[in-house]
Amino acid sequence: LLPAVPFALVCAGLGLEEGYGGWHRWAYLLFFALGLVLAGDARFRAAVRRDALPAAALALLLFALAAPGFTADGDPFTDRTPAAVAARALFGATG
Repeated sequence: LLPAVPFALVCAGLGLEEGYGGWHRWAYLLFFALGLVLAGDARFRAAVRRDALPAAALALLLFALAAPGFTADGDPFTDRTPAAVAARALFGATG
């Protein structure tokens, strides 16, 4: 589940962009690069199969925890308040 960390860092640090489906444009590069790594090694594919259900459950929990941060005052996509940064980090980790 460690691949969630770079997504959380990108989303928390760089913000989110509405023009790119809510993700920061650099998050898509991470999705692509991680996909290449995962598809290229049978050990990673086995780990993904093994951890799919715990990862899905964790993603749902993190998404639910992030939701209040997106309904707060201000712009949660770009604000630097602790609540906005935490919401973006949790959202990024769900990816």
